Amino acid sequence: MAYRSCIRKEKSIDEIISEFCVSSKNFRNIEMNARAIKSHGFSRVIDVKGDGNCLIYSIIVYLYYTRDINSFVYSVMTYCDKETLVELFRRPKYVITNYRMMLSIATNIRKCIVSKWDYIGSPWFHMNGDAIDGLAREMVMRLLGVSMITCYTLCPNERESYIRKTNIPTDLVDLRPDIDTKWHVSLFSNFSFNHYAALL
Repeated sequence: MAYRSCIRKEKSIDEIISEFCVSSKNFRNIEMNARAIKSHGFSRVIDVKGDGNCLIYSIIVYLYYTRDINSFVYSVMTYCDKETLVELFRRPKYVITNYRMMLSIATNIRKCIVSKWDYIGSPWFHMNGDAIDGLAREMVMRLLGVSMITCYTLCPNERESYIRKTNIPTDLVDLRPDIDTKWHVSLFSNFSFNHYAALL
């Protein structure tokens, strides 16, 4: 039976650059940022659905491609329903490409954001319009055992750098004490950190 894919496309950074108009006033900066990103050892981007859960999807896809399979499964299994859990053990790549299963994982992670929220204020303020931002981004990281996200963009706003890091403060409660070594994750955004994709 056919299923909708959670992964939109895999592209090289050079392919992404080629999609920009050469005559654009920002093209020189785009090329410069692309060279800087590649100098960190990255060469390809795996894009994911943009339904407000792209942060969750891109972290999961990144972990699949960069961690050993047992560590990947262990990080994600807590948020799987019964059917997804069976497939996660049998065919983990099928899970990361299956939109229905990834949406189910993201939905469960969102529920945990609300139930485990330990910041001042409302979690819904940080999930306004379905997108996950601010402290809800930190919650996603804590729930998946991620201590740092480094996000790179080709087109930052005028006052932004092409690179942005999010670290989890050490004084927060560890929501995944079962994961000894917390992950560092690298993500990508075409335009000013508005949509996330896995950077490999």
